[in-house]
Amino acid sequence: MERFLRVKGAMITVGLHRYHKNLYAEARDVRNLMSDAFKAIMGSDRVRDVKYVAGAAAPNWTAVQAAMNDLLTTEKVDYITLSFIAHGNTNLMNLGGTTFYASQLRSYILEHPNVKFCIIIESCHAGSWLDGLKSGGVIPANIEIIITTTTAAKSAYPDWDSAGGSSDHNPDDMYVEWSGDFLQEIVVLHK
Repeated sequence: MERFLRVKGAMITVGLHRYHKNLYAEARDVRNLMSDAFKAIMGSDRVRDVKYVAGAAAPNWTAVQAAMNDLLTTEKVDYITLSFIAHGNTNLMNLGGTTFYASQLRSYILEHPNVKFCIIIESCHAGSWLDGLKSGGVIPANIEIIITTTTAAKSAYPDWDSAGGSSDHNPDDMYVEWSGDFLQEIVVLHK
């Protein structure tokens, strides 16, 4: 029997950590804005922030899994939005200094066939995850949508109001280019 009312939750993380990573401040700030936006939509109790905390281990795949498991068991969510901001390469990203692969996320998703997943990936080569989450050319049926900020061949970049002789079409945005525009639209839609 199909359920028409879903219990929604979100896990928001930034894989960059305070030391050794460029763009940390921009990524941290946009992660905070993304978290605030999802908390306004879903409620604070259904959003898990996996972030760098001074003196603690940096966010990694184990922390992401724990946050998702907590949403499933404590909040009984059956629709999870996953938001990743990280340095990336083909089918992988860096979470807190450790490598996290698309195949790991695919395995987790397949272990939870009754949960729907919405995935947002902001990293260099984020588009490669569209193929990395597939097996035999097929994405798991419980993935509702995947939003990637770049193609498999492209790098991500910070918000530059002018670069290479061009001007930003939206100079009021900030942080990381794609996220700044995306968050502005979320705020407008939910006012």
